[in-house]
Amino acid sequence: MSSSQVVSSQIVSGQPLKTKISKDENGVLQASCVLNSLPDLSAEIQDLKSSLSVQISDLIYQVTAAFEDKLRHHQEEVERILSDKDKIIADLTNRVASLESRPNLTKEMEVLEEKIDETEAQMICNDLVLSGPALPAPQPDEDTRRLGRDLLEKCLQKKFPDHFILEGRRIGKRGIDGSPLNNNILLKVMSRAVKSDMRHSCLQHKNDTAKGLFINESLTRKRDSLYYELRQVKRQQLNGLFLHTRDGVIRVKTSRSGKTFAIRTRKDLDLFYNSTGLSAPERPSLGLDAINQLLEQFDSDVDDALEVDDISDDEFINIDELEQEVREEQEVTQNPEIVALGNGDGEADDDVGEEEGVGASGSHVVPVSTITSPVPSTSRGPPPVTVPVPQLTPVEERSRKRRRGDLQAARGSAITHIDAESVKGRDGTVWHRDPNATLPHMFTPRIEPGGPTSLTLGTSKVSDIFSLFLTDRMLAEVVLYSNERLALLRSHYHHKGNVALRDIDLRELKAFIGILIMTAVRADNHTPKWDMWNLTEGNPLYRCTMNERRFTLLVRVIRFDDSATRQERVKVDRLAPIRKLFDHVVTNCRNNYTPGPHLTVDEQLVPFRGRCPFKMYIPNKPAKYGIKIVLACDADTHYMCNAIAYLGKDTVQIPRGSTLGEVFTSDLVAPFQRSGRTVTTDNFFTTLPLALSLLDKDMYLCGTIRQKPYIPKELTEKVLPSKESVAVFNYEHNLTIQCQQISRTKKVMLLSSLHHDPSEVEKRKTDIQMFYNATKGGVDTFDQMCSTSSCIRKSRRWPQTLFYGILNIIMVNSYILYTSMPFTKPVPKRTFLRDIAYELCAPQAIHRYLTSHSLSKGLRQIMVDTFKIPEQVPPRRRIPVGHRKLPKRIRCHSCPPRDDRKTNTACLLCKSPVCLDHQSVLCPNCSICPNCNAALFEAEQGV
Repeated sequence: MSSSQVVSSQIVSGQPLKTKISKDENGVLQASCVLNSLPDLSAEIQDLKSSLSVQISDLIYQVTAAFEDKLRHHQEEVERILSDKDKIIADLTNRVASLESRPNLTKEMEVLEEKIDETEAQMICNDLVLSGPALPAPQPDEDTRRLGRDLLEKCLQKKFPDHFILEGRRIGKRGIDGSPLNNNILLKVMSRAVKSDMRHSCLQHKNDTAKGLFINESLTRKRDSLYYELRQVKRQQLNGLFLHTRDGVIRVKTSRSGKTFAIRTRKDLDLFYNSTGLSAPERPSLGLDAINQLLEQFDSDVDDALEVDDISDDEFINIDELEQEVREEQEVTQNPEIVALGNGDGEADDDVGEEEGVGASGSHVVPVSTITSPVPSTSRGPPPVTVPVPQLTPVEERSRKRRRGDLQAARGSAITHIDAESVKGRDGTVWHRDPNATLPHMFTPRIEPGGPTSLTLGTSKVSDIFSLFLTDRMLAEVVLYSNERLALLRSHYHHKGNVALRDIDLRELKAFIGILIMTAVRADNHTPKWDMWNLTEGNPLYRCTMNERRFTLLVRVIRFDDSATRQERVKVDRLAPIRKLFDHVVTNCRNNYTPGPHLTVDEQLVPFRGRCPFKMYIPNKPAKYGIKIVLACDADTHYMCNAIAYLGKDTVQIPRGSTLGEVFTSDLVAPFQRSGRTVTTDNFFTTLPLALSLLDKDMYLCGTIRQKPYIPKELTEKVLPSKESVAVFNYEHNLTIQCQQISRTKKVMLLSSLHHDPSEVEKRKTDIQMFYNATKGGVDTFDQMCSTSSCIRKSRRWPQTLFYGILNIIMVNSYILYTSMPFTKPVPKRTFLRDIAYELCAPQAIHRYLTSHSLSKGLRQIMVDTFKIPEQVPPRRRIPVGHRKLPKRIRCHSCPPRDDRKTNTACLLCKSPVCLDHQSVLCPNCSICPNCNAALFEAEQGV
């Protein structure tokens, strides 16, 4: 029998759980768990089923609503696509019909393409392409032009002048598969002769150490595609095919026939295929076939979208992209309007470029502005096709000069030639009769029109523009040196505290300059001072700013340098008394304005007849005697960009073989070198070495020239009819000298490194003469603007006269800078200078109105009317003073001099004598003298 025993009892789910242990018949222990009773869970299960059913119903409703919304959206898109499809098909049908109605359209397009290709070939004829594994990888801040020149010198083992290479940039070479590679360098060389020399030198060193550098020509976009097609034919079909380029033409030679084909167009290539029996590689179809393929694909995509129940967003067709593809295909078919950039004709060698993997590079592309392409439109009728009209460059426009009508782009009539094919000057310089055919008609500068720099930003008033040239820091030094002179002058007076000899401040110095500017506006620079301060004839601004005696004193004591060290500095620099101010103004003139593409160098004479160690006599100037300043001005705006004062011939170091004008011109244009600008000079400055020096600095020269040893006598002695011109050309340096018979005994010669094929364009004048006439007046016009509004007064001190001349330069440059600024209202020069004068004089006039109590009632009213002083400012205020006894009676400082009122009391602070009428008794905390602390009065009135 088995026996059992309850071992443990636990509580599970609120019910007692008992564990029993018993033995069976064999004596083995057994354990069992007994749960007395189970809970009833049916209610909880029913609640869970109800809740789950509600959630499933909500989810099914949400999914169904979202699907219906998406389906409705897709149906609307399909309807829009179908409607747009009908519009596109109707538009394309109309265009096809209009094209079919023009049977000669294909021929017109072919002629137009040939003209574009020839124009492009002439533009890029001076381009060379460096390619191969020897080229380093592109760097962010590399000088590509210098890198290309160094690679050429290393490869060809020959030095090239810096001006031989005009420009260099990285371009992407296209492989056979059309993938771009940004590792080639495009170099624009100076001329075709230079390019040919580089190509021939490459032949001599093709097996040297600098392997892996290939020098090729830059082809046009159309010929570039033909070249790569021939390379593909060479790789796939014929190994005995030799390719090279020469003069922008692809030359193909086969080993079987030995015949050379010149390929320029697609017709030439098809003729080559027919002659050799070769087949062209497959090319993608263009035109209407491509449009039909796009329409078929469009129909199939729409049908697929309608048949599918669940349409995804990725399967929709973007109708805008489809229209763009159709438009691009039609534009490529009807009008290839993209051409490559370039410059000039080129020459290459036959054997260069045969290495595998070497080809013409894909040049940077720009649209041609002179061609109107047929842009697709919804209107019916054939698209417009405009015959390309050559555009005039800025230099060509200046070489025509006339602005009374449309300038003609055609060349003028040819000029006379010398008899011999080539002649020599006395120094052995070789000149040729015919122009260099490899050079363009003229070079075009790469400079935009001039304008203000970023330093001029934030100028709100006209006086701020004036302060850009003559800063407060420089004026503070003038105040310091002038006060030193005043202190020396006061030492000669018995009464050391004379108010008439008080120190000047920055505000009063600006007012003094404002009066000088007003004298320039009113042409009062030679008017006697008593007439300027006359009540009826003078300007009110003079009387309101300061009295006549104070102005005379400032003219007498103004200084611009330290007198203690002047003697030592004069031994080194004759301009030492005003050198710092002169250099300060010239530097600011350079920094505030960027000149345009054309500069003019000439001289200006500041009138002066007193004692000066470097006074000049120039008989053709109006003043005849004065201080000579050589200027470089913008030929377009006449802005003065740089200046050098002539201090005597013994102060200029002239290299052997050079001239004074050549040294001046080189120094003046030094800040603008490597910019491609042109410099126009007269016969005092123009020389052949100067032209070569400017070419080394990437600048061009045009100017009249005197008889020199390098000018051949065949040019000067040739008998010509009146107004006839003859020219000779130097191939070595790309220079042109033209000689014109002005009268029976007078000839005028011009030297130009900018023009290479002169022709008569207007009234027996050549383009060199027209360009010179258009750019020679930069300095003369600037000098005329200075003389029409001049503030130069009669003086026996040349530094002061030169200071007046500097003010004239600042006034003209300020006005040009103001008119060049964007968003400025154009005003006459007279109005502009008058506004500057009033803004400079206003602070001093208001200060005088508030602090000076000896002014008459009429003068105070003039001050209020002239400078618009607020009426709430008290016109007069009794001076609170402390008392101090004087040893003797002295005339009152505040009373009019005609009253001759004397007193023995004075102010405790400024020690000025004050009579009883101008005294008041105040406590020490309240008394103050406005002569010693006038700023407090200005602060009270908000001035």
